[in-house]
Amino acid sequence: MTTGFGMTGGFLRIPKEDSWICNMSAGGSTTVGEPDEDEIRIAETIIPSFLEQGIVIFGFDTLVDDDGKRVLSEINTLNVTGLEEAQTHSGKPVVQESSDLMWSYICEHIG
Repeated sequence: MTTGFGMTGGFLRIPKEDSWICNMSAGGSTTVGEPDEDEIRIAETIIPSFLEQGIVIFGFDTLVDDDGKRVLSEINTLNVTGLEEAQTHSGKPVVQESSDLMWSYICEHIG
């Protein structure tokens, strides 16, 4: 997940046994996951474009390509569902940090 000017958390989705679908609504689960260099680069590349549009919170999904590199597969701006999952797995106050960053952005840019 990204909020304001950086990544605030992340997690890895795992498919249920005998499936490749990782969606939690399809029986997938989550585990702790930290962004790798590819995901950090993706975030740093797309965050400025979203901020220009006034979008201060969004999540994105990645997949592993044939070369083992993470590639962007999906961006979610309306239904960012991973804040609590990231907080649960990281032990960090991701929800509070995200809220603080959003409020800071609003105060600075909307006033």
